[in-house]
Amino acid sequence: IEKINQAQPLAIGLDVHRPKPVVGPAQPVVVSSDGGESASQSTGYERFLQQVEENPNLFLVCAYGSQDENYQAPPELPQALQNTQVGFSDLPIDAFRMYEGRVRSDLSPQGSTGLAGNNVRRHLLSYHYEWPSVNSTCTTPYSLSFQLAFEYLTHQGVSPIDVTEDEYWQFGSVVFPSLPRRFGGYQNLQGLNDQILLNYRTEQPALKLTIEQILTDNFELEMLRDRVVMIGYTAPVSKDYFETPYGPMPGLWVHAHMVSQLMSAVIDGRPLIHTLPQWKDWQWGDMLWILAWSVTMAYISWRVRRRSLWLVLVGSGASALYIICLVAIADGLWLPLIPALLSGLVSASWVRLSLSTERKLPVAEDSVAE
Repeated sequence: IEKINQAQPLAIGLDVHRPKPVVGPAQPVVVSSDGGESASQSTGYERFLQQVEENPNLFLVCAYGSQDENYQAPPELPQALQNTQVGFSDLPIDAFRMYEGRVRSDLSPQGSTGLAGNNVRRHLLSYHYEWPSVNSTCTTPYSLSFQLAFEYLTHQGVSPIDVTEDEYWQFGSVVFPSLPRRFGGYQNLQGLNDQILLNYRTEQPALKLTIEQILTDNFELEMLRDRVVMIGYTAPVSKDYFETPYGPMPGLWVHAHMVSQLMSAVIDGRPLIHTLPQWKDWQWGDMLWILAWSVTMAYISWRVRRRSLWLVLVGSGASALYIICLVAIADGLWLPLIPALLSGLVSASWVRLSLSTERKLPVAEDSVAE
């Protein structure tokens, strides 16, 4: 931390759960002013606590979902610093069978499950003040990514950084609306507040330096100046890996994507993932989108009678739907692909089958009695 501070970064995040001091077999020795040697009375842990108190831009982590004291902030820190210089590291995990918030994989003896479908797709900013109280040693209401982005944007002169009337976070002109219970493909989001979807970058959002490079001064100070620096594990032995839409990723990199999302949305105007308009839990925009594709494919089936041409047009319509959804999500708009595709194919097939049956029905002729 001392070496990193030489570059004068705007914020430092220490994504490591290790609050207990580790004392070696021998005390460090310092040379006194009179040339003699004397044992140092301060340990590395005490020096670390001093670093935290002297550097308000240094942020630690705790686990909100854990009652284990090993995952709390250093208890020796004043309560004020535990609220302002600590962020929780909890990451919500999506599974096919349920949607639930889980703590980081390093809290579990098994580590990351590695099961397909257990992905980190949501970004938890903070816990609402009305969040039900739990017996947790983590007291900060803010996530690590939120703390780091808040510190960075404050130094960039971004204003306001406040809460809107709808109780959404607002940085500058950008509002981060929390996900409702139903949003896009989510139909039962419960229990978590102040969360948004995580818009990953296709590439890692930061430069990587090893701890050896830092300790041996094998890096340029300009690489870290006026930036956010995050410290943590990336080795597989840490058991701190999570499934993401881009494959397994260390928790440190997931937090880096979160920090990058907040900063880029405010400074660069990078879009957040959003959906078609909806009113509370009523997803009327998605409904109209699905209905429009259903009617379009039905109309094609009604107008086109040649089977070969019908197959070409239906296939082209499905391909066009996929391309539109792909282009839209690149701009942050999440359109319902599978529901629209299924409804369109069902409508097209039903109309085609109805017309075929109608043409095959026998025609009754009037008989004249003689």
